[in-house]
Amino acid sequence: GVPQGSVLGPLLFLLYINDITENIALHMRIFADDCILYKIITCNADRDVLQNDLDTVHKWCGKWKMNLNLDKTVCMAVSRKPTKLAPTYTINNANMKIVEEFNYLGVYFMSSLCWHRHVGYIVGKACKSLGFLRRNTRSFPQATKELLYKTYVRSVLEYASTVWDPPTISDKEKLEKVQSLAARYVLGKSCKRNFSATIAKKVLVWESLEQRRTKLRLKLFYNIYYSHIGIPRETY
Repeated sequence: GVPQGSVLGPLLFLLYINDITENIALHMRIFADDCILYKIITCNADRDVLQNDLDTVHKWCGKWKMNLNLDKTVCMAVSRKPTKLAPTYTINNANMKIVEEFNYLGVYFMSSLCWHRHVGYIVGKACKSLGFLRRNTRSFPQATKELLYKTYVRSVLEYASTVWDPPTISDKEKLEKVQSLAARYVLGKSCKRNFSATIAKKVLVWESLEQRRTKLRLKLFYNIYYSHIGIPRETY
């Protein structure tokens, strides 16, 4: 073993789990020690394939003395249909918990493929950060406050936005409202009382968050189409 936080630790861990994908029929995605299996389920045979892969992962963990965190091992059926198939899957003869939402790598996925939960989460988190900045950096220079906003607030509002954009109209308004508050914070005393949020953002030459998210998506699609990122298109 190696101490936690060591330079070699992550590399050795990747080598240790390198063969976990062997004998897996489904799509598997791994990030550090987070692992997900997913498959389109249209019949009982598809369910059996998924259950077999769950059994394979459990056997692999037993072979290499790795423990699954059963409290965090859950199942979610994703569909926009009013009634979703909710089959029972097991690990080590214990039923997996079925959930309606799941936080994966900082993004809240809902079984209905809606993003209300995630938008509410990041808006709340961004407002807390903005509130802290407003209380403690009010006298800072405008350029510094703008940098702080972009670093600690806007980055939260745009995290993984290429996954969940575009949101609903109401969620767009919630997101943009945070930037409107930030514009007044950045301008400080130079922001006159009769300044609307729209004028304040024009003074700062800020694009709307919706415009920025659209550009981020276009950039991602461009990079995927022209193979500028290390993700083989055929695997999707």
